[in-house]
Amino acid sequence: MGSGRYGRRLSAAVAAGVALLLSGWLALKVSRLTAAWLHDQSEFAVPFERIVLEPAPPVEYRGGSSGFLASVRDRGKLESPMRLLDADLEQLKLAFAKHPWVSRVTRVQREFPDRITVSLVYRKPLARLDLGQKTFFAVAEDGAVLAGEDIVPALSGKLIRIEGYKGRLESRPGMFLGADETGKVDPEISAAVNLARWLAVNNRSEEPRITAISLVKGPGVILLTTHRGVLVYWGNGPGEEAADEPKAREKFDRLRGLMRFLDERDSRAKPRIRVVSVLRGSDQIMLQTTNGLWALWKHGVGDETGDEPTAQEKLDRLIQWEDANPEPASRQGVYLDFTRDGPRLQKVAN
Repeated sequence: MGSGRYGRRLSAAVAAGVALLLSGWLALKVSRLTAAWLHDQSEFAVPFERIVLEPAPPVEYRGGSSGFLASVRDRGKLESPMRLLDADLEQLKLAFAKHPWVSRVTRVQREFPDRITVSLVYRKPLARLDLGQKTFFAVAEDGAVLAGEDIVPALSGKLIRIEGYKGRLESRPGMFLGADETGKVDPEISAAVNLARWLAVNNRSEEPRITAISLVKGPGVILLTTHRGVLVYWGNGPGEEAADEPKAREKFDRLRGLMRFLDERDSRAKPRIRVVSVLRGSDQIMLQTTNGLWALWKHGVGDETGDEPTAQEKLDRLIQWEDANPEPASRQGVYLDFTRDGPRLQKVAN
């Protein structure tokens, strides 16, 4: 009798277990069928071009949001539309992170029923290097290369040019300009990008506007070109100045003061200054006229000391001297020095 009750209990337990397993299987089957059904519903699919970018690409980017998304999709070989339920957000994040214009991906968020938001920190073009035949590539603030064709043409012409570099140039988009196989960047390129970055902050609305950075003279003698075509001997990049070299802010203030002074008087200034040097001490500003004459201008405008002539007096004397000595002959190895007794030619010390 006891064994009969035990058998009935065992049968009931087995039946209950089977029922539980069956209900679990059915629940799993239903959930899978539901997921598959939802997967196939258009309202749970996000076309790649409808991914929301926060913020939109920078104004310099030629294709806008649609062009940027198409570029990410093509580079990453991603499907479109993306199924929201099984979208691999890490894969999506990686695809955006690999795009040359992306500095950092801060967030990828999925929102039902049909929204994916990607938050980005973009690179922005800072300078450009021309390759000839109207082709160029741009350099971002961190030194990464950006394809020239990605930049709005009207804005590409406003980028500072980097010229005269003779070394190897890594120019693949997303790579770092001037890097070797180990990823180390040439110090010359690093200095040029550093200076372009400094000018982007400090030269936005101030004259003179710098249009080019030249490395043709080699390390330690960076040259600048202003929007009026004046060549500027600048020296080293910001933070890399030699012991006797003024800091970037000091050099730029001297240059700005001098160029403003000359621009205001340009109509009567026959010499037409073509070169300015601010790479030495505070009393070592040098000018060169279009006739090839170098002149020791000394201090900046308004900073004259002792018996040093004023800026106006120096300019007047320079014009008078050029009128009296129009031939550029025999000007090698000498410079014009302004003294209270008048301008004098001095020999350049060896």
